[in-house]
This record gives sequence, structure tokens and C-alpha cells, in this order.
Amino acid sequence: MTRARRAAFLLPLVLSLAACGSSATTVPKGLISVVAAEDQYGSIAAAIGGKYVYVTSLLTNPNTDPHEYEASASTARTVAGAKLVIENGLGYDSWLDRLLSAAPDSGRTVITVGSLLGRSTGDNPHVWYMPGGWPKIARAITAALSTLDPGHRTYYRAREAAWIRSLQPIEREIRTLRHRTVGETVIASEPVYGYMLDALGLTSLDAPFQKAIMDGTDPSPRSVADFQEALQNHTARLLFYNSQVSSPMTVRMRSIASQFHVPEVGITETKPQGLSFVRWQLSQLQKVGREW
Repeated sequence: MTRARRAAFLLPLVLSLAACGSSATTVPKGLISVVAAEDQYGSIAAAIGGKYVYVTSLLTNPNTDPHEYEASASTARTVAGAKLVIENGLGYDSWLDRLLSAAPDSGRTVITVGSLLGRSTGDNPHVWYMPGGWPKIARAITAALSTLDPGHRTYYRAREAAWIRSLQPIEREIRTLRHRTVGETVIASEPVYGYMLDALGLTSLDAPFQKAIMDGTDPSPRSVADFQEALQNHTARLLFYNSQVSSPMTVRMRSIASQFHVPEVGITETKPQGLSFVRWQLSQLQKVGREW
């Protein structure tokens, strides 16, 4: 998500409860309260924690900009009561750091996924599209839950192993696709799918244009010209775009792609409600596969 370009789209926060119960702030006795900034991480925590966790994912609405989101008092209370917090980091959800600072708890564990995966501020923040990082996220969640609840360590480890096994169809799809995509050149309106494009061996053109769109600023005239030229000359095999939001500039580039018969693949920045993490990732890879 970006800063300025989505202000008009902001909607009220919707809390997604991945465990039983109906209150975002009242955790059933005996369960570990887990708060995930983004639903993609909350779904992994729920899969591993199973019946012993109560997971609240804060950002589930694709129109809610994590950079501009202002937490309500009830959200602050939910975060304050959490024993495990999972955030993306890399400036993507810095509002959560402020909530954590306002309610310090020495017994709370915080997993910052960007740091866990070796990224730093300024890197592409969309690290949930980094296939090599998924088992690391699962292991970190298992370790945290096992520390908080050592009596059920074996349970958490078994569910972690099962979740990692569930990634096998995605891994097979990536291997199959890579045989066809490695060395090909594509272009994207923003770097949402960047890490997955790397995994597929694809070269993505015009990084300055993508970063400008991500940051909510205007791309330079040179970047705009380069982007347009890549579509017109078919230097780019495909155009990837964020299907959850648009801007006049991305609409313009998609129109040019259509005019010059460059196929497009829409990628969602956040996990759609009703889909598991695995099903979400696999479905998007299959869309890419249909273009090769």
C-alpha cells in the first residue's frame, strides 16, 4: 500500500478474527492473544496456533492504507493485550510500533517480518511474496508460541510442519513456471509482486516508475517515457498491476498495454478474505502461468 494515493479510498478498519469468539478485545481464557498487522500473517499464525490461539488481524480491508491508518482506542487496547504481535516492518505498518511503544509489556513477543527476512528500510516492503521467507516466518511464530506456551510445543511444531508441507503445490508451480519464465522481461506498475518475479527468474523493468507509484509520488517524465516505450516495443512480455487500487497513471499504462496487446496480470497486495495464504499465492501463480 502507499501513502498519498489512497487517501480517498480509506474505509473503517475491519477486524478479522481467525479464532473463535466475537470480541476484538476479550480473549477467551487460556488462549494466547495474537495480533497481526496484516491478515496474511494472521492466517499463518492461526494455522500454526490452532485451538490454543486467538488471532486478530488488524488490516483486512484492501482499501485501508497501512501508512495512513490511525488506530482506534479499541485497536490500541487489543494490541496492548497481545502476547504475540506480528508486523511487516520496513515502514509498511509503522503505526503499530507507536501502539506497542504506548503499551510496553516485557512478556510480549514481537515478530518483525522484514527484519526476520534480512530486509531493511528502503527495501521492497512486500516481503510476503518472498517464497524463501515463508518457512522462516512459520518457524518464528512456532518458536514464539512455544515460549509463551511450552506445554503445547509439540502441537505447534506439528502444525508448523503441516503448514510448511502445504506449501509444496506452490513450490512445484514456481519450479514449473520458472522453466518458461526465466530470463524473460516484464514490467509492473509498482513492486508489489517483485520478490515473486525474482523467484520466477523474471527481470522487471523501470524500477523508478514502480517506486514512485508505491510511494504515491509522480514518476519522472523519463520513467513514464521508458515505461510506455517498453509496452509499445514489446520489450516487456507482461504488465503486472495492483488489482486492488488504481491511479490515473496506472490506468493510462494499462490502456497502452491493451492498445499494444501486452497481456496483463492483476496481483492483489493483501490476502482476499476467504482464501488461505496457500490458496491465495497459488491462485496468483496460476494466473501468471496462463500467460505462458
